[in-house]
Amino acid sequence: ARTLLSVSPSGEREQHATFTDDTPCGLGFLPDGTLIVLTMHRQRLLRYANGELSLYADLSDVAAGTIDDMIVDGLGRAYVGDLGFRFPPPPDRGAVGQIILVTPDGGKRLVADGLRFPNGIAVSADNSRLVVAEMDGHCLAEYGIEADGGLKFRQRFASMKSPDGICLDREGAVWVAAFEDDAFIRVD
Repeated sequence: ARTLLSVSPSGEREQHATFTDDTPCGLGFLPDGTLIVLTMHRQRLLRYANGELSLYADLSDVAAGTIDDMIVDGLGRAYVGDLGFRFPPPPDRGAVGQIILVTPDGGKRLVADGLRFPNGIAVSADNSRLVVAEMDGHCLAEYGIEADGGLKFRQRFASMKSPDGICLDREGAVWVAAFEDDAFIRVD
């Protein structure tokens, strides 16, 4: 529906914004509570404040393809998944996915590449670990987060079909939405 919605604990829906020119696909909150929303095809991060959408960061000069999914860490750094190709996906797409870092001062740069359809992204509460679901790689990839927000590859783990959205729990385990299995999987 290309809308920004909120749902109350009692299930009441409220529509906040409509995206007429793109598809919203990820959102996160900055440390001050400001909401930012990712748009897939125009490769933008938009700020939502006072009932209005405004440009937060234009990633079209950094992204190689459609962007999909994002996480904001506790320091206000946004990590954005770049599929490395435009939709529809080419059959021979390979490991062309990337992670783009957007810093609170407006900086943007690639911090990881060689990913096979980066989809869900999660960051640990202490901002030291990032995990990304590789949908086409059928696994999770783990990175250490450096002081400047850069990523250092650690390992690939947890073989599974089509991991999608993920999050980390208090013990550091990864909860994975397994797209093809209609299941949630906890990996510790």
